[in-house]
Amino acid sequence: MRSTRKKDVGNFTFSFAAYYGDNMVLQKAPQAAIVWGYGEQVGSDVVVTGFDHEAVTTTVTELNTWSVKLPPIKETNSTYTITAKSQNKTIMLKNVLFGDIWICSGQSNMVFTLDMANDAQAEMQEAKNYSHIRVFTASQETSDTPLTDLKGVAEPWSIPSQDSVGHKPWTYFSAVCWLYGKLLYQNRGYPIGLITSAWGGTAIELWSSANALAKCGIKEGKLDNLTLTHSSLWNAMMAPFTRLTIYGVVWYQGEANAGSPDTYNCTFPEMIADWRKQFTTNSDGQTNSLFPFGFVQLAPNRDRSKYDISTGFPDIRWHQTADMGYVPNYYMSNVFMAVAMDLPDFSSPYGSIHPRYKQDVASRLLTSALAVAYNKHTNIRYQGPQPDGYSLHEGDKTIRIGYDNRSTHLDIRSMEGFEVCCSTNNRSVCNKFDNSSRWMPAPIVEYDAFSVRVWYAACADNEHVVGLRYEWRESPCDLFRCAIYSKENGLPAPPMITVGGTAIAEGYAEAEGTAEAKGSAEGDSGNTRRVMTSCESRRDSGDLPRTLDRGVLHNMGATYQALPLTSRGRFRVGVNGTDHEHRTDEMTSNLNYSGINNKPNFERDYEINLQNTNCYKKKPALFDGEGNWEDYLVQFELIAAINKWSDLEKALELATSLRGTAQSILTDLRPEMRTNFVRLTAALASRFQPENQAEMYRAQMKSRIRGRTEQIPVLGQDIKRLVRLAYPSAPMEVRDLARDCFIDSLNDADMEWAIFQAKAKTIDNAVHVALEYEAFQNGRRKHSTKPVRAVDEYDNFDLKREIYLSEQVDDISGRLAKMGESGRPNDWSGKLSVAETEDQVLAETNYDLGESKNFDKLSQIKSTNSDSLYVIVNVFDMKLNCLIDTGSTVSVLNSSMYNTMSQSAKPKLSNQCSGLRMANGSVVMPMGTAVFPVQLNKKIVYHRLIVADIDIPMIIGFDFLNKNNCILDMGKRTIEIDGQFITCQREHCLNSIFKISSVEDVEIPPTSEMIVQGTILQGIPHKVTGLIEPAGSFSPTMAVLLPRQW
Repeated sequence: MRSTRKKDVGNFTFSFAAYYGDNMVLQKAPQAAIVWGYGEQVGSDVVVTGFDHEAVTTTVTELNTWSVKLPPIKETNSTYTITAKSQNKTIMLKNVLFGDIWICSGQSNMVFTLDMANDAQAEMQEAKNYSHIRVFTASQETSDTPLTDLKGVAEPWSIPSQDSVGHKPWTYFSAVCWLYGKLLYQNRGYPIGLITSAWGGTAIELWSSANALAKCGIKEGKLDNLTLTHSSLWNAMMAPFTRLTIYGVVWYQGEANAGSPDTYNCTFPEMIADWRKQFTTNSDGQTNSLFPFGFVQLAPNRDRSKYDISTGFPDIRWHQTADMGYVPNYYMSNVFMAVAMDLPDFSSPYGSIHPRYKQDVASRLLTSALAVAYNKHTNIRYQGPQPDGYSLHEGDKTIRIGYDNRSTHLDIRSMEGFEVCCSTNNRSVCNKFDNSSRWMPAPIVEYDAFSVRVWYAACADNEHVVGLRYEWRESPCDLFRCAIYSKENGLPAPPMITVGGTAIAEGYAEAEGTAEAKGSAEGDSGNTRRVMTSCESRRDSGDLPRTLDRGVLHNMGATYQALPLTSRGRFRVGVNGTDHEHRTDEMTSNLNYSGINNKPNFERDYEINLQNTNCYKKKPALFDGEGNWEDYLVQFELIAAINKWSDLEKALELATSLRGTAQSILTDLRPEMRTNFVRLTAALASRFQPENQAEMYRAQMKSRIRGRTEQIPVLGQDIKRLVRLAYPSAPMEVRDLARDCFIDSLNDADMEWAIFQAKAKTIDNAVHVALEYEAFQNGRRKHSTKPVRAVDEYDNFDLKREIYLSEQVDDISGRLAKMGESGRPNDWSGKLSVAETEDQVLAETNYDLGESKNFDKLSQIKSTNSDSLYVIVNVFDMKLNCLIDTGSTVSVLNSSMYNTMSQSAKPKLSNQCSGLRMANGSVVMPMGTAVFPVQLNKKIVYHRLIVADIDIPMIIGFDFLNKNNCILDMGKRTIEIDGQFITCQREHCLNSIFKISSVEDVEIPPTSEMIVQGTILQGIPHKVTGLIEPAGSFSPTMAVLLPRQW
C-alpha cells in the first residue's frame, strides 16, 4: 500500500495516523491495539506509555512510519492518556477508552444521518447519556492505489452530543451505526467505538480490492452508470483502517447494484473474505481472521401499489446470502444480517429508497450480532423462520411449507407473499428467458404453528409447479405486514426462492421412512422429481429428518447433481437397479454425483432411488467452547460407537459440530489435521481442557448470581460444576469453597444469614437450608399476589398473553364503571375508595368484581393530578431523588449515576441479568447488576440494584419494599422502615415509561380495594405496601391498594 505521509515544510512531522485522536476507543483484550504514526528521522526511537504496563519502544522505518502493539488491555471502565515520545517531542492521545471497535460502511442508507431518522430529536438529546460510546467519520475520498492512511477526516473522534451524532443531513453521524452501537453498549456495558466510512450511491465494486474482484472474473475499470473506478473507495476509505485492530463490520449496501445483480453472489462473499484477510494481515494478526460481519438486507424502494417489480432488489437480497437464504452459511461464516424488506417508507422526504425506520434495522442487527458475533445464545432464535421442506399435494393443489424443524412458532400476518412457477415444461428453470414458465400468486389457505399451506390453483391443469418463491418483490409488503414472522422474536422470514428445472415432488417426507424419486424420460430430457429423504427416527426423540433442503435432483446430461443438503453423510443413488454410493462434501453438504455417466439409457424410462445410508441413530450435540470438553468428548465417543463411524467420519462429524470459539480452532489447523480425529481432538483439548480454562471458570464462579426464577437446586448444581471446572485437580477441602460461592450467588442477605446461623458445612447443607428458608417465606406469602408490573426482568415475551391480560384489565375496569354508575350518589361520580371506618374487617369481604354488593362501604375522595411518590436516598454519598414504584418487581439505578461514581467505590457489575420490559412494551438491556448500600434517612440497607438506562435517577421497587418490610402510607405519604418514618419529598406525575402496561395476574386479593387516584380524606384501616396502577383503555388513574397484611 502507498503511504500517505504527513509533512511539515518538506519534513515529516512526528504525529499519529489520521484516524487516531483524543476521545477515541482502542480495541480491548484479548486483542491487542495497534497504534502507529509518522516519525521525523528514520531509525529514531519512539517510546509509547500510558496503559498501566511497561513502555513499548519501536523505531521509525524507512517509510518514516512507526508502529507499536500495545499490551492487551482488559480494563474498560478507566480512561487513558497514550503518550508517544521521540527526539524530545511528545504527542498524546487523551481520554482514550478500551472497548470494541465496529466499522460501518456502505452507501446512502449507511450515510443516512441520525437527524433524518424517526424520533430524531429524542435520539439526539439522549446521546449525551452515552459518554462511553465514541464516534468517528471518514471523509469521502478516492484513490487509484491502496493508501495506508486517510486523506481526510469528516468528524474526528467525538463524545456523543446532539451535534456529534446529528450534525446535519448526509454529514454525520450514521443513524444505523449509532443506533446499533447504542444498543450494543446497552447490552455489553463497556465502551464501543464506531467508525463510519460510507458513500452514497456506490456499488460494491468500488469497495472491493482488485484481488477480490478478480476472483469473480471482474477486471479493472468502472461500471457503466458510475464515474468512479473499481476499488477506488477500498483504496482510500477502507484500506487505511486495516492497520487498526477492530472487532467487526456492519455493511448497508446493494441498491447501486440492483440494476446488474448477477455477480453480487460472488462479489459480496469475496469482498468479506478479502477484507478479513487484509485486516488480519495488516494488524499483525490482532484483528480476528473471521471477524464478525453484519449486513442489512435491502429495504423496500418504490410503492408496491404503483410498481410491481420482481427483479433487482429481490435478486440482491438473495445474493447477499450467497444464494442460501440465510447466514451464517458455508460461504459466509460468522456473518449476520438484519432483514428490512418489511420496512417501507414511501413518504420519506429523503426518497422511498431511504426509509426512516433505522431503529428497527439496528435492533434486528443487534439480535443477530449477540448470537453470531458475541456467541450469546438464548432460547430466542436470532433470525426469522427458515423453510426446512416442501411438499406438493396435487389433489387439492396445495403446497405445504415447513419451518425450522418445528422449533419456531409462526406468526402469520398476511395471506399474500408466496408465488409458484407454473410451466408446461417440467424442466423449466423459471427465469426471464424461459417463455414456457410464469410466476403466479399462491395465497396461504391454511397454517398451523409450524407450517403454512399455499394454494397453486393459478396453475393450469396441464402445468407443473417447478418453482416456489416468497416475498420476491422490490417492495413486498406494508409496514411490518409481510406474511411470516417468528412469534418468539418478531423477526420476519427472509425472502426465499427454489427453482432448478424440476417439478416439486408430491408428498411430504415425514420423520420416518425413506423417500424415493421416480421419473420417466421424454426424449433426451429426463423427468426427475424433487426428493426429500429422512432417517428412520421419531420426532419426539429430538432427531431431525434428513432432507434435501431446497434441493432437487438435476438431469444434466449424464450427470446428476443435488443442491445443498441440510444433513451430511453417505447417500446411495440407484439408477436402473444399479447402486452407486457417494459421500457428501466435507463441509458444503453438497451431493455432486457424476459417477454414473453413460450408465442409464436416456432413450427409455429410468428410475432413480436416493436413500440416505448415513442416518443418525444418535445425533451429536454442538460444542461452542463453553461447556466441559472432557464431558463432551466422552459423550461424542459413545455416539460415534452407536453410529459405527470410522475415524474419518468421527473427524468430519466433530468438525461440523463445532460452534463459536470452538469453531475458530478449525481455521488454525492445516487441512489434513481437520480430518484427523486424533489431531483434531488434541487441538481442541489444548484449548478447552478444564485446566486450560480454569481462570475463565473461576471468574464465572465468582460472578455467578441466582437468576430471578432459578431454582435453588439448579443453582447449587451449577456452582458445583463451576468449582469442579475452576479447580479440576484441587483436593476436596478446596472444593468446599463451593459453599461460600453458593451463598454469595443467592444475593439475598436474609437467606445468607439463615445459612450462616445453621452453620452449614458443605454446599449440600447450604442448599438444604436455603430450600427450607424459601419454603418458609413462600408459606408466609401464600396469600399474596404478584404485583402488577411496571418494570420487570424480561426473559420471554408472549404478545398474545400480554393482549389477553390487557383485555382482562379492560374488562375489570368496565364492570367497575358499571357498578359505579349503578345506584351511586352523584357526588361520588362512580369513584370507589377504601372502607370508611377502622373497625371494618377487610379480610371478611369476598370481592367479586361482577357483584356491586362488595362495594357498599365507600368514602369520598379528593381528586389530585399527581400520584407518584419520591424519597431521597443516599448511594455512595450520592443523593438521588428516587421513585417509589410498587409496580416494579425490581429496583433500578440509572446507568449515568453509576458511571459518575468513583472507580474505587462502585461495585463491579455482573452481566448475568435479564432485560427489563418497560410499561410501554419496550425492552431495556441493563449494564448489569450489583449489591449497593442504599441509605434512607439513617437506615442503611444492602440491596441488589439493576443498572440500566432509565430516565430518572433511581427506582425503589416492590422487591425492596417487601424484603425490608417497608410500610408505605399513601394517605400520609410516608414510608416506614424499621420504625423510622421518612416523609416522601414530593408528589409528581410521571408521564413516562414507568406506568404499567398489563398485569400478570388479575386476581384481586380479598382485602384489596379498587380506588381512583387521589388523596384519601379519611383514615386507612390498614397501612399498605403501595400503590399499583394497571393500565388499559380506561382512565389511567385506576389503582389498587394492597394492605400490608391480608
